[in-house]
Amino acid sequence: MDNFIVCIPARLESNRLPGKLLLDKTGKPLIHYAIENALEAVGGDFNRVVVVTDSSEIWYACIGLCRCTHDPTPASCGTERIANRFNHLGSRSLLGLTRASRIVNLQADEPEITAEQIRAVATPGMSDLTTMVTRTTSPCHRPGTVYCAVDRNSHSLYFSREPLRCGPDVNDNPQCLVHSGIYSYWRHLLTLLPERSSLRDAEDLEQLDWLYQGDQFWCFENDGPVPLAINTQEDYDLFCQKKGVA
Repeated sequence: MDNFIVCIPARLESNRLPGKLLLDKTGKPLIHYAIENALEAVGGDFNRVVVVTDSSEIWYACIGLCRCTHDPTPASCGTERIANRFNHLGSRSLLGLTRASRIVNLQADEPEITAEQIRAVATPGMSDLTTMVTRTTSPCHRPGTVYCAVDRNSHSLYFSREPLRCGPDVNDNPQCLVHSGIYSYWRHLLTLLPERSSLRDAEDLEQLDWLYQGDQFWCFENDGPVPLAINTQEDYDLFCQKKGVA
């Protein structure tokens, strides 16, 4: 699908690793990896990748790479941050949303989600909402890891910070689906965000608000390794090692 844009919500503060999006031990800020992968996914079209940030520092770090918008309005999650701009007067033109029917929300701390995976999630599945999961028999125990359970049609049943078995054990190891921080949805859904739910309060996961009101995500299953999300200093150190930086 070519009729989509990629929005990258980016906040400076982080509970586990403050300022992580500007860490540059690898030679460039962490957020640049998400931007570069998004640009590849849209064929290099500058206007189809948009960083939405509450931080002037992030804005300055990204300006020139893609479209950037600075919005200090408080937001409880990335989708709400995008919606704040979308619903603001004139923001359709600013974000280029008049040129797209599908929006991909790519989390800025997901440097390993590839262009191919972004395009796959952008393609409408069997639901208005799409996300990505990866099957593994080696559950991650790093802080910030999110798991997903799906039905036989790959629709989400639940998201949790605790491992959720999704099949029989393999060599005594449980099968799980690890969720990655990427979503896509039709643009009109930004005007129809669900209310905050008790499920979200329990797990601190925004996607549970959609499930609580009766919606489901269609989950594209990535057949490669689990992409590394950067939630802690240990995650970033591992990412640097993978990039050959001691």
